[in-house]
Amino acid sequence: MINEGKREITCHAELVSASNDTEIPKQVRNDMNPSPQPSPTRGEGVNSRVDFSLPLITGLPRSLRSLAMTKNAFTLAEVLITLGIIGIVAAMTMPSLIQKYQEQVTVTKVKKFYSEFSQAYSMAIMENGTLDNWGLKASVLTEDEDGNSIHTDQSLGQYDKFFGIIEKYLKNIKKNKFTNTLNDSKNGFYVLPDGMLITGMWLQDPERCNSAQNPDFYCGDFYVSTKYGKTSSRKNIFCFKISPNRIEPYGAGESVFRDYCLSGRNYSRCSAWVIMNGNMDYLHCDDLSWSGKHKCSK
Repeated sequence: MINEGKREITCHAELVSASNDTEIPKQVRNDMNPSPQPSPTRGEGVNSRVDFSLPLITGLPRSLRSLAMTKNAFTLAEVLITLGIIGIVAAMTMPSLIQKYQEQVTVTKVKKFYSEFSQAYSMAIMENGTLDNWGLKASVLTEDEDGNSIHTDQSLGQYDKFFGIIEKYLKNIKKNKFTNTLNDSKNGFYVLPDGMLITGMWLQDPERCNSAQNPDFYCGDFYVSTKYGKTSSRKNIFCFKISPNRIEPYGAGESVFRDYCLSGRNYSRCSAWVIMNGNMDYLHCDDLSWSGKHKCSK
């Protein structure tokens, strides 16, 4: 018994004795009293390798200490599986990404051509008057020995005259060899610096192409291809209409877009859609409309 002021505290010897006599497991004793680390030997100086992780893990139980010092790494099988998954995902996504990129390149070329050619045509009108003053005649077709429709030599001369007036307002164009083959992407009349190629033309009674008397008169049209020197598909050919005082992309309006462009009947009539909406989504979904949905994705 211990006197502490007015209070007496009784020590229970049996509890103390029991706690002193209790056997502590060997593993626990070892974990509570880790073996001391050996002192550096002679020769270990400043340049010796020091493991800074030891002070952080020496206080852990020995069973955890070995796990903490184990270095993790990927096996060869895991690496190969990961690379295989990446390759599968790339194979699934790359074609669509490439196609989307190529379509965007086409859209950019068509828009650029429309802007530059429209300006050249406007400048030509300012200097030479409307098309009825250019001395042009309507196009005429004939047949070759195989019964194929071709332009007469006179018509080819009219096209040369038309572009001869406009070409001085265009920069760095290249005149290519004329051909009688309509919409031939390998041959054509004029090649622009970015590779756009004028491949065909038709003049519809240019003597009536007067902005004062017939402001909306259809004076003719011409076709351009976005792939010069390459085999071009119908999807890369676009048509533009010649009016008395402007160049218009073909295909504006709900009925023309639906019946020709969206149906795939004549993709050259998609020019207005490409310029107005900046995409070629009509190739991928059939629920688009001129006055409604303009993209496949919502």
